[in-house]
Amino acid sequence: MTPRLSLYLDAMRFLAALWVVLAHFHAWGFAPASLGAWLPESGRDAVVLFFVLSGFVIAYTCERKDGRTYLVDRAARIYSVALPVVLATTGIALADVHAGTVGYARFYQSGQIVGYLGLYFAFLGNAWFLQEPPFGIIPYWSLNFEVWYYILFGLLVYLRGVWRAVLFLAALAIVGFKLWLLWPVWLAGVWLYRYRDRWPMPRGVARAVMALTVIVYAAMEVTGADHWLWAVSSAPFGGLAASPLGDARFFASDYAVAVLAVAHLYAFRYAEVGLPRWSAPAIRWLAGCTFTLYLAHGPILTLFGIHFGKTGDSVGHALLLLVGLLAAVVAISYGTERQVALWRRGFGWLVRLAERCLSPLRRRVASTDLIRLHR
Repeated sequence: MTPRLSLYLDAMRFLAALWVVLAHFHAWGFAPASLGAWLPESGRDAVVLFFVLSGFVIAYTCERKDGRTYLVDRAARIYSVALPVVLATTGIALADVHAGTVGYARFYQSGQIVGYLGLYFAFLGNAWFLQEPPFGIIPYWSLNFEVWYYILFGLLVYLRGVWRAVLFLAALAIVGFKLWLLWPVWLAGVWLYRYRDRWPMPRGVARAVMALTVIVYAAMEVTGADHWLWAVSSAPFGGLAASPLGDARFFASDYAVAVLAVAHLYAFRYAEVGLPRWSAPAIRWLAGCTFTLYLAHGPILTLFGIHFGKTGDSVGHALLLLVGLLAAVVAISYGTERQVALWRRGFGWLVRLAERCLSPLRRRVASTDLIRLHR
C-alpha cells in the first residue's frame, strides 16, 4: 500500500465517520431545520464505504501477518473502543435508571444487562432474527457484521484442511442470513485489493472514472434512486418496516454504493492524484479518533438529550453542541484507540496463556495420532 493511498484511505475513513455523526445529529432532532437542510439525511452509505475499506485493509493485512498476530491486532482494535464505550454507556444509563431519571423507556436491557453485555461483546446482536444494539449506540450494528467478517475471512486464510471447512461453516451457521447478505459488500474490498493492478488505466481515464463515480452517487441521492433500490430490496417482504432482514434490508442500494466505491478506489490507483503532503499529519491525527467518533457519538448525544433536551431552533446552540461533541470524542480517543498498543500487549499475553494451557492437549492428540500411525 503506497503512502499516497494510505493517506487517502485515512481521510475517507474520517470523513465517513463524520458523515455518520452529522446524519445522526440531524435525524435525532439536534439540528434545527435551517441547519438540517445542510446535513446528510442518512449515514448508511458511509457504513457501506467502511465495509469496502475494511475488506481492502484486511486483505492487505492478511498477506503480511500470521494468524496469531492477526487475531491479536483485530481484537485490540475492536475492543479498545467497544469495551470502554459500551461499559461506560451502560454504567451511566443504569445509574440514571436507578436514580429515576426520565427518558429510559427504550432501555429494556437494564433488567437483564449481564446477558445483553455477553451478546454485545460476542457481536451477535444481529445474528439471525436478532436486532440488539447497546443502548444509545446505534452504529454498533455494523460491528456485529464487521467483526464476524474478520472471523470468516481469517478462517479461510489461516486454516487448512477439514478444520477450515468445519469452522467456517459453523461460523456461517452462527451469524445467519443478514450477515450472509452483506458479506459481498465487504468482500468487494478484498476483490479490490487482489485485483488492483489487473487492468491498468491511462491517467485521464482514471481521473474521469473517479469523477464519474462521485457524479453518479450524487445523482442517486438527488433523484431518489437509492430509495427506489430500498423499495426493491424490501418488496418481497412487504416493505421496509415488515422486512425480517433488519439492518441488511437496504442491500440493493448497498451493493450499488459498494460498486461505486470500488470503481472510485480502483481508478485512484492510476489517476496520479492525492492529498497534499502538508495535510498528512492532520489527517493521520484525525484518523486516530475515527473509530471512537463513530461509536461514541451516539451515547453522548443520547445522554445529552435525556438530561438537557434538544437544541431547539437555535443554530448557535446546535453548533456549540456539535463542537463539544467532537472535542469530547477526541478526548475519549486518548483512552481508547490511541492506546491500542497497550490493548495489543494484553491480548498477546492472553493468546500466549491460552496456547500454554492448550499445549498438553495438543501433545496428547499428537501422541495418540502417532500411536495409531505405528499400528
